[in-house]
Amino acid sequence: MPIVMPVVVSASTALSFLLPRSVAVHVSCRVWSLRGRRTTWNRFDVRPWRSAWQHSHVSSDESVPAQTPQLTLTNDVQRSRYEATLDGEVVAFADYEVRGSIVVMPHTVTIPARRGNGYAAQVVQYALDDIRAADRKVVASCWYVAKFIDEHPEAADLLA
Repeated sequence: MPIVMPVVVSASTALSFLLPRSVAVHVSCRVWSLRGRRTTWNRFDVRPWRSAWQHSHVSSDESVPAQTPQLTLTNDVQRSRYEATLDGEVVAFADYEVRGSIVVMPHTVTIPARRGNGYAAQVVQYALDDIRAADRKVVASCWYVAKFIDEHPEAADLLA
């Protein structure tokens, strides 16, 4: 009696070759037990991803995924804030006020649709590196900047 499982796995793999990446397929099949006395229904998921080998064997008319956009960190002196831009869109920023040799950081914002990607942390790290290069101290009146400095002891020397 042949075992059905390898055929099902092969069928699932074959389906993943034919379908677009965004489609998930559920394949239900009947699998014989080793003794052949009873059958059970199992459900296999064909994930919406492909291995590198599968990508190299798909037809050439399938579109190639776009490159990952580059994050740019800048200091906008006119607006007194450090910004992170992604394809020209500001995704996070940290406001600041310069008071002599002290920089007060009162506010950090990440655009709600872009939260969870670490953009605020990158902006704060960039700001702290810039403040260190200017030989200034920082007052972290923003809770996020204060938390960032607590979690990164190498930045503690910047506190005023």
